[in-house]
Amino acid sequence: MAHVWDTMTDMIASARDHLARYPALSIGSVGVSATDLGPRQVEVYVPTGAHAEVCAHLLAWWDSLDDTSLLLKVGDDPEDARVLLYGRLVDGIAITVVGLVEEDALDGVLDDQFGEWVLHWLREHAV
Repeated sequence: MAHVWDTMTDMIASARDHLARYPALSIGSVGVSATDLGPRQVEVYVPTGAHAEVCAHLLAWWDSLDDTSLLLKVGDDPEDARVLLYGRLVDGIAITVVGLVEEDALDGVLDDQFGEWVLHWLREHAV
């Protein structure tokens, strides 16, 4: 059990170091999970607000992480739409950055979208 606590302490320190390195990044909330059996992960929600700001926050995180990938998760209920940014902190710890998407911003997007399509969509909407 002590190993899990040590791992969580290391993850929190890694996230703190990342934020010190990139002070412009925004956080609405952060969670850390670690088990003896599974992968360790940091999860960050960017602050809610105007759609353009959420997109800009996600793009700032995109620029700061390694091994990134993107998913625009539409799901069955457009009110639950979100962008999921998967990546790694400098020391390899997995991180998921989540931004909630306004239903009006989906404008005809009916299915989940991935990768470059989402990056282009974020850049268009961050203006």
